[in-house]
Parts: sequence; C-alpha cells; structure tokens
Amino acid sequence: MHLKNKLYLTFLFLLCACHSSKPDENLVLIQIQDRNGLAETISNPDRLITYDKVDFLSSQPYQKVLRVFRKEGKNRSIVTTYHPNGTTWQLLEAKEMRAFGSFREWFASGAQKIEATVIGGSADLSPGAQESWLFDGISSVWDEEGHLLASIQYDKGVLSGLSTYYYPSGAIEKTVPHQQDRIEGEELAFWENGQIKTKTQYRTGQKEGISTAFWPAGERRAEEEYEAGRLKSGRYWTPSQEIISEVTEGAGFQAVFHEQQLIQLQEIRKGIVEGLVKNFDPSGELRSTCFLKNGKKHGEEIAYYSLREIDSNETLLPKISLYWDQDALQGVVKTWYSNGQLQSQREMCRNKRNGICCCWYRDGSLMLTEEYESDELIRGQYYRKNQLEPTSSISNGNGAASIYDEDGVFQRKVIYFNRKIVDPE
Repeated sequence: MHLKNKLYLTFLFLLCACHSSKPDENLVLIQIQDRNGLAETISNPDRLITYDKVDFLSSQPYQKVLRVFRKEGKNRSIVTTYHPNGTTWQLLEAKEMRAFGSFREWFASGAQKIEATVIGGSADLSPGAQESWLFDGISSVWDEEGHLLASIQYDKGVLSGLSTYYYPSGAIEKTVPHQQDRIEGEELAFWENGQIKTKTQYRTGQKEGISTAFWPAGERRAEEEYEAGRLKSGRYWTPSQEIISEVTEGAGFQAVFHEQQLIQLQEIRKGIVEGLVKNFDPSGELRSTCFLKNGKKHGEEIAYYSLREIDSNETLLPKISLYWDQDALQGVVKTWYSNGQLQSQREMCRNKRNGICCCWYRDGSLMLTEEYESDELIRGQYYRKNQLEPTSSISNGNGAASIYDEDGVFQRKVIYFNRKIVDPE
C-alpha cells in the first residue's frame, strides 16, 4: 500500500478513536477557551452530556479545549487546540495532570504534521510545557503534502536507536544512530539520487576516526580524520578534483559545503575552528570575512560588495567593516558606497552607539556629525550637500535632525526632546 494511503487510514482510525470518551470512563469536566481568550469551565453532569459525543477533532469555534475523564478514581485528560480557521492544531493526552499518551499536530489545511508518544512532562500545549516533555518510541514528522520527513526513535525520554530523515520524494536523506541521547556509530547522509553524501564516525557524541564526503556523481569531496572531536587532518576537492584546501596536524582551512556549493573556509587551529573565516556566495565570490575566538566573533569583520554591485575598478570593495569583542560590537563601524567613497563611521561600545558618528554624501561632502552616549543622541549637526553651515542641529538631546539621502535629496525632519524622538502624531 502507498505510504500516503497508509497515513490517511491511520489518521481516520485515530480520528474515530479520540473524539469521545472510552466506554468505561466518564467525562467529568470540560474547559473551553474561545478565540478571544475567554474561558468557561463546565462540570455539571447535565451540561456535560452535550459535549460527550462531540467530535473535537473536527473544526471548532474554539482556541483550546481541555476534557477530563474519570475511571476508577483516576483522571485522564485530552487537551486540544485549534488554528484560527477552526481546524485542529494540536492534541495531547495526559494522566493525572502529567503528559502521557499521544501527541499529534496538524497543519491549518488539516494535513497531519507530527505523531508522537509522550510519557512525561507538563500536561499542556504551551511552548514552555513542550520543552519538559519526555518522548518514547517513534516520533514521525510529515510535510503538508503528506510526505514523511523524519522518523525519530526515543527510549524513555532520550534519543536511542536509528533516526531516519527523508526527502519529500521518499528517498532517504540521512540516518543518525543514537545511544543515550548521543550520536554513536556511523552517521550517513545521501544525495537524492541515492549516492552517499557523507559518512561520519561518532563515539559518545563526538566525531572520531575517518569521515568522508562525496559529490552527487560519486567524486570525492572531503576526507577528514578526527580525534575526540578535533580535526587532525583534512583534504577538500572541487567536482573536477582540484584541491580547495587542506588541514595538516590540526592546522589549515576546512571547507564547508551546502548542497553542491562551497560556502565557507574556516581556519583550523589545534583541531578546532579558530581564526579567519571566509564566506562565499553561490557564485563563488568572497562576500565576507571574520575572525572567531572561543566560538565567538572577535576582531574585524568585513562584508564586500559583489562584482555586480560596484561601479569602480576594485575587485574586492568593502561594504561594511565591524569590530567584535566576544560577540559584542566594540570599536569603529564603517560603511562605504559602491563607488568606494566612505559613507559612515561610528563608534560602538558593547553593541551600543557611544561617541562620534559621521556620515558623508556619495560625492564625499559632509552629511552629518552626531555624538551618542549609551545609544542616546546628545548632539548633532546636519548639512545640505556641499554646504559648510548646518541646516539643523541638536544640543543636549533637544532639537531637529534634517535627514537627506545619499544624493542630497531631503527626506524628513526628526524632532528630539530629552534625547528621544518626538512622535509627530
């Protein structure tokens, strides 16, 4: 039987199985939250009869419904939420106010998205509650067209066994072996044509031993050797088998690919990414460089114009230059026009504007000077193109800023009072 037909029959079975209480249990409470957020709790037996046979997996005019059933003194509950169009969004089963049983999710179109089993955690569907859930068995994920995308195995709340990911065509995209929530063994990735894309060896969650990668036609793309998660050696090739880069004795440049494109060269020091990182666009042009230290940006980052954007003879023209200190902007930030003219220069301190900022028109004449303190504008002077005297100014956080575009065309006037922009409305 075709996979999509199997999924459809499974969905119909579950739909019929969950719309009402089991024969030997009673509905003892229902809480209904409408689309405006107003909630009503009903426990009167006469009123509950009205809801006992309602199919809550069909379209409903609610935002959320909680049903509590009782059997032999123990409670079982079902929480159901709905999309704005009324179709079912999520369903969770619980026992004694603890998530336990089926969890399912649907797209707004009605197509199933997730099927899983939960054995612990908060008995609610809020994002915070879902972070506490413990999964067990196989969790399956589909796209909106009904294609199986992933089959992920859990054992009492931890990843265990072989998880499989699929292309929408049904071809296997990746298999990942887990033991006690860590990758253990050989992870395999495939091109959609069935050729192996990567083979990566893991031990207790870290890369260990030989890893290989291949282009879609089977040519070698990378060969690496890891020890306790650190890259000892590596060699990287183009589809025509030209060497891109190498790593020797834990030092060199590692090539990073996305699908069939080189997107990054990362400097390796002592087996980890440290130092210069080069980023490339799909055409192979260098688009930016930065430096990493302890996994964070540290030092100068430069983004470049593409050759299609510039109107100068430069082959590598900077667009913006930033300085980082452990992932925080610190120092001077500069930008340039596509003709190579400096556009702006401002001082930053821990991600905030602090100090002097200057901007220039495209022809190089002064546009404005400003002074900031902890991201607040203190002083400023604003100039028409090629004029020596300011047209407006700000002092002690009060005044007006005349804003012009890069060619000197007036855009708007911004009023400041006590360092804040005054809303013209």
